[in-house]
Amino acid sequence: MAKLETEVDIAAFVKALQDYGGEMLTNTEAALDEFCSHVLTQSEIICPIKTGDLRATGNLSKPITENGVVSQTISYGSDYALYVHERLDLAHKPPTSAKFLEISLRANEPNFEKFLVERLG
Repeated sequence: MAKLETEVDIAAFVKALQDYGGEMLTNTEAALDEFCSHVLTQSEIICPIKTGDLRATGNLSKPITENGVVSQTISYGSDYALYVHERLDLAHKPPTSAKFLEISLRANEPNFEKFLVERLG
């Protein structure tokens, strides 16, 4: 009977996987930041303008990773942002609109997976 025994030190392999995971996380955060920045820019185009103050408060948080989930917040910080965003009965001069952030997010959301795959490829 023939017998073959071998030993393999997998420490280098494990380290490579860990390094790849860290690089993947960094790249995912960068891709999400780029995508959300695009959504914010698109929302600013249709954000109602009376004085420009609302549009100027558009904000993008830094990406956060918790429990394997990467997230980021897009917001408008004026006291009346929610009022202007939610009131569908208010008239806005085209191309501006109520739901300016929601419209921009929903318009871009179907492209997110493809965008992410292209960036992480």
